[in-house]
Amino acid sequence: MMKTLLTYGMGIAALSMTVAANAWDSEMRQELTLDAKALSTLRVDAAAGYLTIRGDKKATDVSVVATLVGDDPEQGEYRLSLRKDADDAVLVAKIIDDNDDVRMINLDVVVPATFKLYIEDGSGDINIDEIENDIEVHDGSGKIALQTIAGDIQINDGSGDISANVITGDLDIEDGSGGIDLRVITGDIKLDDGSGSIDIEVVTGNISIDDGSGSINVSTVTGSVEVDDASGDIYVDTATSFTLLDDGSGKVRLHNVDSENVMNSRLK
Repeated sequence: MMKTLLTYGMGIAALSMTVAANAWDSEMRQELTLDAKALSTLRVDAAAGYLTIRGDKKATDVSVVATLVGDDPEQGEYRLSLRKDADDAVLVAKIIDDNDDVRMINLDVVVPATFKLYIEDGSGDINIDEIENDIEVHDGSGKIALQTIAGDIQINDGSGDISANVITGDLDIEDGSGGIDLRVITGDIKLDDGSGSIDIEVVTGNISIDDGSGSINVSTVTGSVEVDDASGDIYVDTATSFTLLDDGSGKVRLHNVDSENVMNSRLK
């Protein structure tokens, strides 16, 4: 008897079954759609599996392709739904029972490019491209990659690398562990990082970093750089000003920063 729990609102679902690349896994695909008229935000509540969201300027629907992976997805218990709630499209992908019938639900999502995004994710990589609005992400583990975003970004991440490239908007990142790579940012950056390397390049805006451990490399900043660091080397190349609030251990090197704009007596 099929134990699958499937719920969806005001959408269309299609199902297909295939064999995954791994001999012990099967895949079952389901497609959901929701009319995006009068909607402005996508809210995602997902458990295990990757999440890919792409903005499309021509899209008039929220479209989801969900791939369930496990020993026997047809017999697994899960919740998969896409529904309207006021101005929001709400996508839920949850595994209900803890067994191998469904181990993960991978999500490929297309939304209108102007949608805001609010994401709560358990584990798995997150990739977001071509969004022209604000994004908020709360993630347990897995890599997070953002590309070509016009809006403010807030990330609260447990573990996993974070990358952002070509961003117009402020970034506020709180990260437990994992490397951070930010490039071509027009906006202010605020980082609170537990551990992992930090690499930032080409920023028009101010940067504030509170770092536990790991190297910090910052270059080509039109704005100020402020660092509170427990351990790890710091290298800053080209910035309007630099302030070192605290430095536990590690070398500090500055290049192309006017000494009159360096706030720490041992660095002048």
